[in-house]
Amino acid sequence: MQRFLSTVALAAAALLPVGCSSIHVTTEHAPGIRFQDIKTYSWRSAPTPGADRQLAEGEDVDVVWFDGRVREAVDATLAAKGLVLVPDEDADVLVAHFFDVSQQVRVNDPYYAYSEVEVYDEGTLVLDLYDARSRMLIWRGVAHKELDETAPIDERAANVRRVVEEILDRYPPEK
Repeated sequence: MQRFLSTVALAAAALLPVGCSSIHVTTEHAPGIRFQDIKTYSWRSAPTPGADRQLAEGEDVDVVWFDGRVREAVDATLAAKGLVLVPDEDADVLVAHFFDVSQQVRVNDPYYAYSEVEVYDEGTLVLDLYDARSRMLIWRGVAHKELDETAPIDERAANVRRVVEEILDRYPPEK
C-alpha cells in the first residue's frame, strides 16, 4: 500500500505539461445554491499537513507534500476570490480534495497499419465544496492532466498551483 501511495503522490505532484498535453477541467454544481452568499470556508475533516504532524501508518511523505501544495493553492485562490478561511463551525462551505493516477493509452495515427501506441500516466485532481451545515456536495471541479514524474520539485509545485487555479477559475459557477 505504501508503494502505491508513493507512486500516486509522485505522479500527482508532477502536474506538468508534456508535449501537447493540456489540463481538461469539468465542473458541476447543485441547482438552487446562492454561491454569491458563500463567504467563508474550512477544510473538511482532514489533518493539516506540516512538519509538526507525524505520518500515519503507510502514509508517504510525497502524499503529505502534494496535499500541502493543493491546500496552499486552494487557500490562495479562494482568498483572491474573497473567501475567508475560518474554523469549521463558522464556515459556509467545507473544501475537500482527492487525487488519483491512472494509465491511459494514446494511439497515434490510427488509420495506418504502423500506428504507435503510447501508455502514459494521467493524474486526476478533484476539488469538492460541501455545504457546511447539511454536508451536501454543492460544487465539484475535476482536472485531468498527463503527468511528468521527471519534473523538478519547483516546477511540480508551480504546476499544482496552475491546475488548482484552472479548476477554481470556474468557481463560482456562472448563472
